[in-house]
Parts: sequence; C-alpha cells; structure tokens
Amino acid sequence: SGTFPNVTLPHLTSHTFRVSAVGLPAPSIEIARISGDVQTVFNPQLYTSGTTSTASLTLKNPKDSDSGWYLVTASNEFGEISTQAYITFTPVFKRPEFEIGLKGETIKQGSNH
Repeated sequence: SGTFPNVTLPHLTSHTFRVSAVGLPAPSIEIARISGDVQTVFNPQLYTSGTTSTASLTLKNPKDSDSGWYLVTASNEFGEISTQAYITFTPVFKRPEFEIGLKGETIKQGSNH
C-alpha cells in the first residue's frame, strides 16, 4: 500500500493514466474514484506481459466534479495491494490577447508599422 503524489490537471482536456503492477501470476488492476460516499469503479484497459500488468484509463474531458481520490488496487490469488492519489481537475483561464498579421509580418502593440 502507498500513496501516489496528488495532481492538479486542467479540466475539459483528456488525460490518460497508466499504472503497472508485478506479481506471479500477473495481477488484475482495478481503478476507482471515491467522492464522498460514492465509489465509481472504472474498467481500465489491461495489458499483461509475463508477470507485469499495466492498466490504462482515459478520462475524456473531465470536469471539476470528476475530482476526487483515485484508488488503484492490484490483486492476484496471493494478495492485494492498493495506492491512491487525489486528482483535481480545475478550469484553466487565460486572458485574451491580440495577434495581428499583415503579409507575413506580425505587428506588435505600440509599433508604428
């Protein structure tokens, strides 16, 4: 058991998370989001090679409501391990900027040509 670092990511941008676990036999991996009393279990893509399993989960255009604790559990018939991280999806704002082009030239604010 352990904890991954907490992460803040921009919302409305797809993010893919990958985690690997090693065991003999290769473990299965489950990923869940815990938000308050609600646990949402995801069905990640699982790849196995020898004794290593890798789970891949893509969250498409997550919103701030997708923020929460993400719990990863790896298990086989001999045991189970888990780890978690708090992932925050936050809006990213950018102040508007002007870009003006004229026949391949860029005219900067305050320029005379």
